[in-house]
Amino acid sequence: MPKLIKLFRGNWHFWLFLLVFLVYGNTLFNSYGFDDSLVTTPENELVKKGVSGIPEIFTSYYIDWENKKADYRPLVKLTYALEYEAFGFKPGISHFINVLLFGLTAIFLFHLLCFFFDERLRLFLFLAVCLFCIHPINTEVVASLKGRDELLSLMFTIFSFHYIVRFYKTESAITMLIALVLYVLSMMSKMSSITWVPILLVGLHYYNGLSRLKTLKLGAGLVILTMMYYVSVFMLFDDWKRPFHFIETPFHFLPTDEKIASIIAAAGYYLKLLVWPHPMCCYYGFDEIPSANWADLRVYGSVLGYLILATLALHQIPRKGLAGLGAIIILADVALFLNVQFPYTGIIADRVLYGSSLGVSLIVVAVVMLIAKKKGADASAADAVSKQRLFIPIIIIGVIGAVMTVNRNFDWRDNLSLISNDAETCDRSAKIHQLHGDYIRQSYFLDSTLNKSELAHASIAAYQKSIDIHNGYPPAWIGIGNVLYFDLNKPRKAIPYYERALQLDSVFKYARYDLIEAYFEIGQPNLAVSHLTYLLRSKPNDEFLMNKLVNAFFLSGNFESAQRENERFLRTHSSSDWAIINQGNLFLAKGDTIGALGYFDRALELNSSNLGFQQYVTSLRGKLGSD
Repeated sequence: MPKLIKLFRGNWHFWLFLLVFLVYGNTLFNSYGFDDSLVTTPENELVKKGVSGIPEIFTSYYIDWENKKADYRPLVKLTYALEYEAFGFKPGISHFINVLLFGLTAIFLFHLLCFFFDERLRLFLFLAVCLFCIHPINTEVVASLKGRDELLSLMFTIFSFHYIVRFYKTESAITMLIALVLYVLSMMSKMSSITWVPILLVGLHYYNGLSRLKTLKLGAGLVILTMMYYVSVFMLFDDWKRPFHFIETPFHFLPTDEKIASIIAAAGYYLKLLVWPHPMCCYYGFDEIPSANWADLRVYGSVLGYLILATLALHQIPRKGLAGLGAIIILADVALFLNVQFPYTGIIADRVLYGSSLGVSLIVVAVVMLIAKKKGADASAADAVSKQRLFIPIIIIGVIGAVMTVNRNFDWRDNLSLISNDAETCDRSAKIHQLHGDYIRQSYFLDSTLNKSELAHASIAAYQKSIDIHNGYPPAWIGIGNVLYFDLNKPRKAIPYYERALQLDSVFKYARYDLIEAYFEIGQPNLAVSHLTYLLRSKPNDEFLMNKLVNAFFLSGNFESAQRENERFLRTHSSSDWAIINQGNLFLAKGDTIGALGYFDRALELNSSNLGFQQYVTSLRGKLGSD
């Protein structure tokens, strides 16, 4: 074992970097995946602007679509905009940068730990960081391009802490300024960096040369800086809103007692994933994490787990032990994501445990040291490493973790592979099954060689599975409707699914638009009138809706209402060829072909590119001449 120390000594960086690329190298061949469109992909219009989009990136929400406006993480989109400017949209490049960022974070984490602990523990610290690198729970952060927010946030936090450490050595104001700038950059990647402030304070407590008062002043300064940043962001974006649905945050729709019990039980699931990360899921939600009551053993298991961590922290921190720092990392890192302060989408998420995986790795190494009958920072690394058998458990854990991580990376190769896998391993997640239906459907649109009919029925089965778990989720109902209508040409069968989606959510506009088209398709446009009227209340001058309403009345034989609506259409859109064609059709319906042709000619003057209509007018004129 002394040879092992000699092998690693002076080459720590190389071995950590090699380990990261060996374990995550297979992600370089992955495509875009789940939620990547938030930050990149050809569908991201903001990133496609490249360098010219930078001002907008720094003055816009991280999430901004439909009625959702939330979060401020400009640094993440900035990296992808620069990538696009240099390389275009190449997922392999993006995945390489993710792995690179993870490798750099591991190296600087190791350096920071070496500052906090005695040099004799360097091999143990190295092994802890290795376990952190191969912990399967981190696959989402590295393999998902959306996970770059977590990567950048922790990386800049660690960089900032390095400069804070340097400040204590040099007392240089410039050094502290750099540290504060780096800390702000971490918040610009994700605003949860504050959770690492207590971790820094504990680490500085481990360093013998610092006074407690000085450490507390630093902590207070970082907290004040964080609050100032939060206030600035919320002042810049005053329309911050993120509506939540039952399927995303079910616990917050429960009675208070059941809600509290469920939140506690879900918090315990984080600890379970840290110890045994299986099954992992890209989205949990209802009913993958079931609700709980006070008779549920999961509640008490969770309480016991967190009490053990708190006790470990209280016992070990004064003794400056590895386990104490590991415990405080876990407790601090998950604090904002326990569904207490605010509901967390999906109830829990693997990415939340990114930093916590370092904590559990430190605890594992501390257990090895305990077996060596050494305590905390007083342990002698030379004595411990002489007992080679003590490293066997770490090697076994490392191999198992590496295999699980590599396999999970393959799951993330694209949307369909990820969701197909998680639909089996996370069988009770209603959201996953709904997404599974979406991505099966997407697959046969993108590849015309696939058996469309067979996959369409597979898509319906996935949506139906989601409905079986929770029948109150509109996207699953509209998903079946769309497959029946657009893919299998069965609009009549699709209609009840659209209607059910609207019963569940009356403002679900996609269902209403598709339902309108289905009514027209089956020859019952009269049934579409009420839905068109509903939509026009919020969009009274929408050209498409106004035209559709006129046609609904016209095809239903209600010419008086069609005339009235078309007159309003003409007043609002006098240059719309649709409105003018409608007027011609009304004349034609009354038998006035010459009057109709006058309107049709005006419509062609406005839009001569409508070749099909042009042929119709020519045919009508020829028919009039022959008569």
